[in-house]
Amino acid sequence: MVNPCSLCDATCCKNYLITVTSFDVDRIARRTGKKPDEFAHFYPARILNYDWDTVLQFFDTGPLPDYCLLALKSWPCFFLEKNKCSIHTLSPLICKRYPFDLSGNLIARHCGVASKAIFILKGPDARDRLKEIDAYKAIVKEWNELKGKKEDCMEFILKRSADFKEHAAP
Repeated sequence: MVNPCSLCDATCCKNYLITVTSFDVDRIARRTGKKPDEFAHFYPARILNYDWDTVLQFFDTGPLPDYCLLALKSWPCFFLEKNKCSIHTLSPLICKRYPFDLSGNLIARHCGVASKAIFILKGPDARDRLKEIDAYKAIVKEWNELKGKKEDCMEFILKRSADFKEHAAP
């Protein structure tokens, strides 16, 4: 079956904030050899529709936290080359699932008719990685309870992701 994303102009990759998990960052860093801060950053949580269980809190500037999401450097996506994803085989869960949300609902606002039809036939991808979302939420909760500083967060969440994978291995 043809890849539905090959039929579009990468509108989603050019216009959306691409949120990721620490598992996504780890996978991409290991396979590309890039350091996490080259392609990922903490983006202020100023969008209206996100899962609060994935919002990281930073207590760098006072008693009230700054709220951020872990995201790829976007607009356009850091990994977009000539309207194609250069890391398609290891892309973040949100990209693997697009245009389906994590609940399996189709949200293909920018997809053409042909792409939408193929997505519907194909169904959502990366079902096997959905357990990472729950683990990431637990890591975020643990971080937020620490009331830590932004500069320490990436190392913490990547370490906790590695610990989780190590304990989850059969």
